[in-house]
Amino acid sequence: MKRSNAVPTSIPNTQLRQSIEEFLNAKYEAGPVQSSCSRCGSIMASVDTTFFLLDSEQALNIPVPLCLTCEPKARTTLVQ
Repeated sequence: MKRSNAVPTSIPNTQLRQSIEEFLNAKYEAGPVQSSCSRCGSIMASVDTTFFLLDSEQALNIPVPLCLTCEPKARTTLVQ
């Protein structure tokens, strides 16, 4: 039997949306966290990423960790 990745219909969309908003707000309030890469041990860069929710005017800039050693193409993209 094929397994579906779809959201169960028993969870109302408003509850799912609220959960996503709470998650994003918690990440926004936490701010950047210095961590090291689990693959190579390098210090992770913090990349500001903007998240928007559909049907909302709310946008949050959340720092997302990125290893510039393991993802060298990201380094050239970020420098521009």
